[in-house]
Parts: sequence; C-alpha cells; structure tokens
Amino acid sequence: MKIKYKPKTLIITCLLFLLILLGFYCVLNSSARSVYLNRVRVAEDLEENYYLEAIDENKGYQMPRHWLVYTPRSGLLSRLKIASPVGLADTVLKLEYDIEWSEKPLPESICTFIELQSLSLSNMKLTAREALIIGKLKNITSISFFDCNLSTEFCSNFPIKNRISDIYLYDTKVGTSNLSNLLNRIPGLTDLSIGKYNLTSEVIKNIQSLRLESLSLRHCSVDKEILQQIIKIKTLEYIDLSYNTLASRTFEMLATLPKLRHLDIRGTTFSPTELSDLSASKSLAEIWISSREMKSSDLDPLFKIRTLKHITAVLPTKEPHPKTHKDIKVDIIRYDYETE
Repeated sequence: MKIKYKPKTLIITCLLFLLILLGFYCVLNSSARSVYLNRVRVAEDLEENYYLEAIDENKGYQMPRHWLVYTPRSGLLSRLKIASPVGLADTVLKLEYDIEWSEKPLPESICTFIELQSLSLSNMKLTAREALIIGKLKNITSISFFDCNLSTEFCSNFPIKNRISDIYLYDTKVGTSNLSNLLNRIPGLTDLSIGKYNLTSEVIKNIQSLRLESLSLRHCSVDKEILQQIIKIKTLEYIDLSYNTLASRTFEMLATLPKLRHLDIRGTTFSPTELSDLSASKSLAEIWISSREMKSSDLDPLFKIRTLKHITAVLPTKEPHPKTHKDIKVDIIRYDYETE
C-alpha cells in the first residue's frame, strides 16, 4: 500500500524541515560567536593574565592579529585569534614579553609559535634555560633585550645555528666578555643596536669579523678608542652615535668609511668646526644632527659633501634658517633650549 502525499502537505513538511535546520544552524553559530567574543573581551580586560599583541607591520595596518594570553598561575602561553582586516589571523610574527607583568620566567609554551620572527624580552634574568627555549624558535630573525640580565650561562648556550640578523640591547646588564661571546654566536648579524651601556673598545674589536651594516650606540660613552675600532668595520652603512660626547677627529675618522650613507649624531656634544671633516666622505647621503651650541652657519660645511641628499637638524628657535641647496633637502626642527 503506497502512502500518497498531497503536494501542499509535502511543501509544508519541507519548509518546516528547512526552518528546523536553519534554527539549529543559528543557535550553533550564535553560541560559537558568543564564546569567541567572550574570549576576546576577557583578553582585553585582563587583570591577572598577561596579554601580548602581534602586529602584521608589513600589511600597513596596526590592528592586533592575535592576543597571546599568558596565565601566571599555570605558566601557559596560549594563542587567541581575533578578527583582522584579512579575516582570522593564523600566524604570529612578533612577540613582546615583560616579566614585570607576569612575575614568571619565559614560558616553554612559547616554542609552539614556530613561525615567530621577532622576539622582545624585558626585565628578565636570562639563563641557559631561556637560551635553549630561544634555540627552538628556528625562524627568529630579530631579538631585543630591554633591562635584562644576560648571564654567562645564557651567552655561552645561545644557539649558534640561528637566522638572527638584528639584535637590540637597551639598559641591559651583561659583562664585556659575555657580550662579545653572545654577538660572535650570531654569524649572520647585520644590525646591532646597543643603548645605555658602558661600552668598551674590546666589544667592537671582537665583532669586526661580522659583516655589520648598521650600528647604533646611543648613550654608550663612545670614546676615541671605540671609534678607532668602528672605522675598521668597512661594511657599515648606518651609524647612530646619538647622546654621546664625541671626541676630536670623530668626523675625520667616520669620513673614511667607504659605505657609510646614514649618520645620526643628535643630542651629541662636538666641535662644530670639525664638521668640515665630513666633506671627505664619498658616500654619506643623510645626516641627523643636533647640539645645544649649534648655529645655522655650522651646517655650511655639510653642503660640501657631494653625495649628501638630506639634512635633518635641530636648531634653537632664534636661529635663522640655514642656506638652501638645490640638491640637498634641509629639514629644520626648532627647539627652545632656554626653557630647559
């Protein structure tokens, strides 16, 4: 016996079935979205947890692509996706970790972020344990230390097989021999930045075998002995000597570097009459310069540098604008030194 369905009854049955499916889908989707939003909201309002932001700088926007949540009690670092202009992000390229927030050592779970390219560590004492953890991050190309204590064990066990090209140390406690040891374990190092460190010429002497392209030594008490070691690194294209008291003949020595294109001497103390020594440079293209006693006329010798394209200078508010040059762009920033 065959059951006969009326067309009208069949249509109503199908519609009811579709409505049930649609309702079930909406419930699931709403539930998933609710959980997702709750997780993001928790990450944004963290009090006990420590969260980190990962930014895709190459894409040109500054929205966080991930929240990386660190829970002090469990010592776990977990990945939490959030929406970005290109959908849900699935990679973390940059990670910042500050021990003052978490009061815990670097979590081993950081090793799960195998795609990590940039790592920044702050307020930590680093030992052999941290060196081994960093060694598992095979794609790291840049590492920064802010107010850290680099032990002998850390420097001696830092992985030799690495892809690091950039290293930044600021207000970091590390002995001269340990720093030399660490830097020599990074054979691909091209960019070195050291800030607020009582530098010695021994450190620079020990890294002359590296093919450094960029060297920044802000607040590092750079003296003539250090400069004599710097000019032996013929691959340098960028030098930052900001906030140092420059010794006599500094510019004469720097002018001998065959590839030097960018020089930053803001906040330094030097003799303006020696600026003319830079005219011997055959490569310098850009200079950032400021000094409390500098006058507009002190910039005149710089116009004799045939390769120079850009000058950025900080001058007292009452100083007249320096002369112009058709081939050199001059940007002047005014500062009222008298109100200090």
